[in-house]
Amino acid sequence: KIPFITSTSVLLFETQSAQICINFIKSIAKPTDNLSLFQLLNSEIYNLDTWELAKLSALSKQKNRPLITIFEKIKSYQNTLNIKNKFVTKIQSTIKEIIKYANLAKTKSVREILYKYLSDKHYTAKIANNLEEQQNLINLFLENRQ
Repeated sequence: KIPFITSTSVLLFETQSAQICINFIKSIAKPTDNLSLFQLLNSEIYNLDTWELAKLSALSKQKNRPLITIFEKIKSYQNTLNIKNKFVTKIQSTIKEIIKYANLAKTKSVREILYKYLSDKHYTAKIANNLEEQQNLINLFLENRQ
C-alpha cells in the first residue's frame, strides 16, 4: 500500500522489456523455475516455437523434472515427441548460453550480467525505434542499482 507514480499507463515490471529481463534473471538464478524459462524462450529474444515448448513443458510436468533437465536431454525425447532438428539445435545452444550466464553470475553483478545479455542478444537494437521500451529499460536499470 505504498503510493507510487508511474509515467506510463503500464507498470514498469509489466512491460515486455522488463519481463524479458526478469525472466532471464530468474532463469539463471533458479534454473528450475520452469515458468520463467518457458516465458524467456517464448519471448522475442528467442522466439522459439510455442507448440514445441509446450510439448517439452508437458513432458517436464509428467516426469516431474525441471524443464531445463528436459532441455538438456532433448535428443532422447526428439523422436518420441516428434521435435524438429532445428528446434533441438536451438534449444541446445540456448541452454549452453544460459549456463554461461549463470556461471558469470558467480562473479558479476546482476546489472553487469543483464547488460551483457541484452548487448549480446542485440536487444537494444531490436527496440531502437521504440522509445517507450528504451525508457523502460533505462528505468529498470536505474530502479535496480546494485
